Amino acid sequence: MTGKTPRLTCTKVTGSFLSKQTRICAIAPDWNFADQIKSGQLTILNIAIAEESGERDFYVNLSDDHWSSLDPEWGKRKGKFETIKVRTERFDTIISRFGIPHYLKIDIEGGDLTVLHQLQGCPQKPQLISVEEHSLEYFPLLWGLGYRGFKIVNQGIVQYAEYPGWKFKPGTSGPFGDEAPGLWLPFGDAITDYMLNIRDCRDRELFTINWFDIHATQDSSKLPDDFPYPVKRSSKSTLRRGLSWIKRKALNRD
Repeated sequence: MTGKTPRLTCTKVTGSFLSKQTRICAIAPDWNFADQIKSGQLTILNIAIAEESGERDFYVNLSDDHWSSLDPEWGKRKGKFETIKVRTERFDTIISRFGIPHYLKIDIEGGDLTVLHQLQGCPQKPQLISVEEHSLEYFPLLWGLGYRGFKIVNQGIVQYAEYPGWKFKPGTSGPFGDEAPGLWLPFGDAITDYMLNIRDCRDRELFTINWFDIHATQDSSKLPDDFPYPVKRSSKSTLRRGLSWIKRKALNRD
C-alpha cells in the first residue's frame, strides 16, 4: 500500500512491486490513473489521505508532479500549479477496508505525519514501513508504533542497484525490507546517525545531495559487538558507503 502523488508513482515505484507478484493497493489523488490500471493485482484508490473524509482542493504541481499535495505550501512550489477537487478519506478507514499490508510505503507531500498518527489507532501494524524523512519526530512515532529496526536509505544510490528482474530508474524509491541498502539499526544508533548526518535536533538539514527514506521493521535489531558507533560523514562518503553496500550484495549473489 502506498500514498503518493500523480503519474510517476505507477511507472517508477509500483512497477518494481508488481514484479514481485504481490498484491498492491496504491493511493493517488489524480484522475489520470483511471485508464491505466487493468490488472486485479493493483488497486488504485483515486483519493487523498486527510484528517477527515470529504472533499478538498488538491494542488497539482506543474513543474514537478511529485510535489502535488493537499497542502498549498507544498503543491504551489515554483508557482506553476492547477487546483482540482479530490475526495479525501482517513487512512485508518482504508486499513479497515483492505486490511494491514505487509509493507506500507508513505510518501505524501506534506501528509506523512497524518498517516503515522492515524496508524496509531490500528490494532495491527505493517511488518515493514518506509517514509520519506522530513523530521526527527518520525523516529519516536515509529518506535511507538512497535518498530524496532531502522534503515536510513540514501535515495540517490538506488538507481545503481541491480536486482533480479528489475532495474531501478533515477528518482525511484528502490527496494524495501532486507533488500534495501544497509543493516537494520537499533533505535539509538539510527537516531544518532540521523542527527549527525541528516537533520540535527532542530530539524535543520545537514545533507546537501539526494533525499532519504526511513525504513523500519517490527523485528528487533542487534548489531555485532564490534560494529562502529555512528559518526559524522560528508555527503560524498554517505554516497560511497551506500554504493559499497550495493557492490557487496551483487558479489554475494554471484
